Amino acid sequence: MRCHTAKRQIDLQAKTGLEPAQSGELRLHLESCFRCRVYFEQAQKLQRLLSPSSPPEFPTWLHENIMHQVRMHEPQRVILRRRMKLQNIPATLAIILSIYIGSLLGVNAFKAETPPVAEVSVYQDDSFEVASFGESTIFELRNGNGAERE
Repeated sequence: MRCHTAKRQIDLQAKTGLEPAQSGELRLHLESCFRCRVYFEQAQKLQRLLSPSSPPEFPTWLHENIMHQVRMHEPQRVILRRRMKLQNIPATLAIILSIYIGSLLGVNAFKAETPPVAEVSVYQDDSFEVASFGESTIFELRNGNGAERE
């Protein structure tokens, strides 16, 4: 086994473990190679340093103190929760009222304004016909026999 393969297997062994056949080959290489053996020992030291230690235990008086403060603040928290729920009522009423007033204003504004009546007048002559609708005018040109010209 070559040294670079052995180092790769040492890293794999630290992370996931090796199969028995691979670990046997690695052990034989470590017996014969001093550099890989030093690398293996350093990898084991690093693994021990990085391994998670047991979490520190908190003193019971700290737990009791925290729970006491939670119990002291519970009534105030309930009051704040009720107050927050009651704030939704005025906001909802304001939205409904604004929609209602807006619709009343809109309906009254469109009722008061009546569209102007279009004036239609048609002038006919032998050569062209004019129809005017308010501000728009349409000209239709005709030749002498009544056919339309393009």
